[in-house]
Amino acid sequence: MAQLDDAKSPTALSEKWISLAAATGLAFAIWSALGSPLPNFEGGEVAIAYVNDVSITQEEYARALEAIRADATHALTQIDRQRALDVLVREELLVQRAEQMGIVKTDRTIRKAIVDAMMISIRTEERASDPTDAELKEFWEKAPGLFQKPAALTLRAARAPTPQIASMLEEDLRAGTGFEEAVTNSNAIMLPLPLAPLALSKVQDYLGPTLTARITNHKAGDIVGPVHSPNGSYFVWLMAREDSPQKSFEEGRPVLAKEWRRRREVEAVLAYFARLKQAASITVTDEALNE
Repeated sequence: MAQLDDAKSPTALSEKWISLAAATGLAFAIWSALGSPLPNFEGGEVAIAYVNDVSITQEEYARALEAIRADATHALTQIDRQRALDVLVREELLVQRAEQMGIVKTDRTIRKAIVDAMMISIRTEERASDPTDAELKEFWEKAPGLFQKPAALTLRAARAPTPQIASMLEEDLRAGTGFEEAVTNSNAIMLPLPLAPLALSKVQDYLGPTLTARITNHKAGDIVGPVHSPNGSYFVWLMAREDSPQKSFEEGRPVLAKEWRRRREVEAVLAYFARLKQAASITVTDEALNE
């Protein structure tokens, strides 16, 4: 039987080196196992070696040989074949040693490597399927404006620091007084917004998410307010609104397909977590939530 060709004694390896190497070994092992079909021993899969009763299969060996062949400039030799086996044996030794040391439980680097490998595997499995025309069209019909460029808004905004100022400003606006004049008359504070079209993301930078959400669907000329907050009441005048034209299905198809796949990957991950939770016994103490 082939032997591990390693001139270094295991005692020469530090615990830290083992931890780092095990992180790589664990992530690679999980990715290899989950990213490819699992060995089917009932179907005649051959074990070419054992490491503490854990089998190394012909399939794993073939992958290791292929990795060496890809970098080699010569035909594979017996030394190359021995090297492929050595890599698999060392990897299995490191994984087993990591389990013995409890690294998977205690080392955050290794836990993250395992989680990352699992997430890649789940997403890759779902990524293999492409949407059909019917699926894309259904997705498009449910959210026709999803891939339309957001509107650009030209705004003026003011803050009334007290309820009295807010009431005065609201009365003037309802009476038909111009926005800027009403702000001046009521001693409200005009906010320093650029007098230019702003993307919604930039509007949110200036006004915050709550106020931005209130004005998003309003048309040009609308005045929104008062919107109350702990530091006063806000009024916003939507001076102008520039909406981009709706793209056709064919124009939006590349972005549509990308977003469709992204959402399916998210759904696959959530469904995977749901199956894991259903099969697990999870207990959360009341103290943990009440701290």
